[in-house]
Amino acid sequence: MTIQRLRSVEARPPEAPAAVTGYPVVLKGIGKTFLTQSGQLVKAIDNIDLEIEAGGFVVIVGPSGCGKSTLLNCIAGLEKTETGTVTVNGHQVGGRVTDDVGYMFQQDTLFPWYTVEKNIALGLRYAGKLNHAESRGRVDHLLEMADLSSVRKSYPSELSGGMRRRVALCAALAIQPRVLLMDEPFGALDTFTKASIQQYLLKFWDSLRPTVIFVTHDLEEAVTLADRVVVLSRRPAYIKEIIEVGIDRPRDVYAVKDTPEFLTDYRRTWRALGGEFDH
Repeated sequence: MTIQRLRSVEARPPEAPAAVTGYPVVLKGIGKTFLTQSGQLVKAIDNIDLEIEAGGFVVIVGPSGCGKSTLLNCIAGLEKTETGTVTVNGHQVGGRVTDDVGYMFQQDTLFPWYTVEKNIALGLRYAGKLNHAESRGRVDHLLEMADLSSVRKSYPSELSGGMRRRVALCAALAIQPRVLLMDEPFGALDTFTKASIQQYLLKFWDSLRPTVIFVTHDLEEAVTLADRVVVLSRRPAYIKEIIEVGIDRPRDVYAVKDTPEFLTDYRRTWRALGGEFDH
């Protein structure tokens, strides 16, 4: 299905973009060592093997400083692995950024001099794959899904923190990435705002189905969102345990926390991670 040309936004509602099937991501023997400013070699990641199915939702947790963000950067091609390989849809990443991978960072990267709609459309503009009407239709659809249509002409400084996060999420999804990397994107939000943004994320994921790899320190967030929770050890990080989350989809982030499946999987995640602080 292609996005059809819109005659006028007022005449008809924005059409949903074509469903996107995420790409599989495979990590084999990933290792990474850093040289500190004092000249000391520090091994951050050690021999990580992980296969993530197309359209899956994997959340990575682990102690602070264990290499979670480094692992995401290796998948994105922002950092080269010292050992091992990263493949996206069967193609080796090899230290280069691929157009099929989107990245949502801890801090939003919105441009303060652009309106909400221009920030969301920026990636489409540089990709150059859609004409103006098609780009406008996709932006309209994302604004509608995220309940941002009323602030489309506003600037980031005029928005709440939760709205800015929604805009950043729309901007990351506008190019319809096959793989979406998210590095603690909601960590600075209060509990209720975070739950609201989590619900928006799941709505987008249900609609577009990219492969999501999400890093968080929040174990409730991990179990609420994930198909699988990957628990990393202390540095040098290796995969200590992978927990299959038994909560049915689609999910209501407000309701899942009252289910026995949530409590069971949360306890398993806590036990696996808690063992890293016993030494």
